[in-house]
Formats: sequence, structure tokens, C-alpha cells
Amino acid sequence: MLTSMPRLCRTCHFYEELHVILSGSHTATPKRSVDTFQESWATSSNNEEDIVDKAEEENAEEEFNIEKGRLVQTQRLKIMEYYEKKEKQIEQQKKIQMSNLMNQARLKVLKARDDLIADLLAEAKQRLAKVVKDAARYQTLLDGLVLQGFYQLLEPRLNVRCRKQDLSMVKAAVQKSIPIYKAATKKDIDVHIDQQTFLPEDM
Repeated sequence: MLTSMPRLCRTCHFYEELHVILSGSHTATPKRSVDTFQESWATSSNNEEDIVDKAEEENAEEEFNIEKGRLVQTQRLKIMEYYEKKEKQIEQQKKIQMSNLMNQARLKVLKARDDLIADLLAEAKQRLAKVVKDAARYQTLLDGLVLQGFYQLLEPRLNVRCRKQDLSMVKAAVQKSIPIYKAATKKDIDVHIDQQTFLPEDM
């Protein structure tokens, strides 16, 4: 509305000059009048073209800004989506790494436990080898082991198997442990010592 008013004024002014020229009331010479009319026409046409060009430029700039805003928003959403995806991937990798570290730590603990058990067994075997050489200490050890077996199993009938070289000592340990077991549990027990199949001698 504001841009159309100057154009209307210029058009009115153009028609006023045209009326003066055609009515002969203009004071200038005919050639001067024609020249003035042509100049006015050219100026009016140029002004109208300038207004149209300016309006087209403004429309083009507005469309450009709208398209630029749309592209910026689209790229912003893509960037946000990309970083959200990366964040999820990093979180998943952290969970996997944490799980691997926990598994490695668990394996280390298990290995340390197995190594400790192996060391204890090796030490016990060395001590046992020394005890076996001392008949009195070895007999005391067998007495305790036989009685402990009775208490753990709590069965009315048991079969005992031993090394061949320990047969006499094991018999003595069984005979000594039976009355102790009966007195403690108030139960009878029948113990059979296997004299056909023996344990390995290097045990």
C-alpha cells in the first residue's frame, strides 16, 4: 500500500503533463513539449521498473531467508541426531568395556584362588610326607581323619579304603574311633575295611 502511492502520484503527474501538451496550453515550444513528455514517460517507466525490481528483490530475499532457516533447522536436527547416536554408541562401549574388566578381574581372582589352593596342597603334601615318617604322629593323624569321616557321613555302614602300607594303622584308627563315635552320636556304626582294593602308594 505504501509503495503504490508514489507510483500513483507520478502517473497523475504524467497525465497532467500529457494533457497540457495535447491542449496546447503549455508555454514551451512543441519540440520542447514533446521532449518533456518523452522524458517524463521514460522516467515514469524507469520508476515503475525500479519498484517492480525492488519488490522482486525483497520477495527473493524473503524466500532465501525462509529457505536458509529451513536448511539450518534441518542441519541442526541432523547434528543433534548424530551426536545422540554417538553418545549411545559410547555408552554401549563403556558397558562392554566394564563387563570385560569385571570378567578379567573375576578370572584373576579365580586364578589367585586356584594358585593358593595348589600351594596349600603342595605344602600339606610336604608336611604329610614328614608326618608319615613319624609313626606316632601319623597314627594320631589317621585317628583324627577316620573319626572326622564318621561324623561327616553319619551313615550306619561304611567302607574304608586305604593304602596297603597303612592297613594296620587304619585298622587301629577304626577300632579306636568307633566307640568315640557311638558315645557322641548315640548311634551304631558298622565299618568294613577294604583289603582287596587299595589306594595308590604315592598318595
